[in-house]
Amino acid sequence: MKVNINIVDVSVERLWPLNKSFPPKFQVNSNLNIMNFKAISENTFTSDFIFSVNYVPPIAQLRIRGTFTLIDPPTEIKAALKEKGSSKKLPPPIIQIILNSILADAVILSKIVNIPPPLPFPSIIPQKEGKRRPPSYVA
Repeated sequence: MKVNINIVDVSVERLWPLNKSFPPKFQVNSNLNIMNFKAISENTFTSDFIFSVNYVPPIAQLRIRGTFTLIDPPTEIKAALKEKGSSKKLPPPIIQIILNSILADAVILSKIVNIPPPLPFPSIIPQKEGKRRPPSYVA
């Protein structure tokens, strides 16, 4: 299986003042819209997409628009794609491939305008003194 992703339009705008630190808590909302899905041939499918990221409070806006082409998918994915007209949903592995590629580009764009990346940050919970966690691996 081969997936070609072509970005047609990119828009990123920082809305938060440069001299002001970001709020301690904010929300990142991302959305992937897939439109105009169609089969070009027996083994080739194509579609347009728009990936958008909004921050609450309004820190920034990011938008990536493009197309993807899926060539020679596995049999089970091909069957699901041919039934796409009735179910209106793409198989999750295809959506995951598209998201993985686009998120990498979104992180680079966020770095360029100095905004938080559209990925969740890992949270570290401090341990209280006196309480020890059992080891997570025992040999």
